[in-house]
Amino acid sequence: MLILDETFEKECVDLLMQKRPGQLPVVTAYNLVDMGSSCSAPDLLVLDMFKWSTTVLPEEKGIAFLGKDDRFLYVFGCFEDSDVYNSATGENERTWETGDVMEFFFQAPGKEEYYELHLTPGNSTLELRIPKLGKIGLVPFESLFFDSGFFTHAEKFEHFDCKGWMGLMEIPLEKLGITDGNFQNSRFAVGRYNYNCKWDAPEISSTAIFPEGGFHQPHLWQEIKR
Repeated sequence: MLILDETFEKECVDLLMQKRPGQLPVVTAYNLVDMGSSCSAPDLLVLDMFKWSTTVLPEEKGIAFLGKDDRFLYVFGCFEDSDVYNSATGENERTWETGDVMEFFFQAPGKEEYYELHLTPGNSTLELRIPKLGKIGLVPFESLFFDSGFFTHAEKFEHFDCKGWMGLMEIPLEKLGITDGNFQNSRFAVGRYNYNCKWDAPEISSTAIFPEGGFHQPHLWQEIKR
């Protein structure tokens, strides 16, 4: 289990504040890391989040972490955010339209279906199973709902040089189509919608680079190599 203690939070925020808007990110090798019963930031795969359709960092920065143990995949995001809010209050609302949200996309190796999980700063969630690419918008939204069995936690933070929020998803591997522990050639991406009352539109960022179009392009997501 990933332990969110004060030390872990400080390491995340310190790492976040090392980034600067417009800075070219460092390319990261996508090797999934085994986690013990607790861990700190260096034990996890760390990924920069890029401003939409660019290879530079957003104005309000974000970083994502990925790790696993024998039963769960852990997805953690830490986000600089001067105006944290999302009006969603329950489950399976259209959270990307109601405010700040982190999104996780995952496709198991050899599968056509993929999964989309959302978490807001207020711990509202959205869980979707998309049977195949191109189904979004062609079938009733409610028909995509599924029970991922995931545990989530979200909280705000405020430090002297940075404020924002962080979120954790703890997802059972079997719910993602991983039954034998094999992640080879799985694909994933972590995305973010960052709304601000001073902006006309949300700032969108992702761990993957999308030259055009939306998040639903698995061929552009990171591919896990073991």
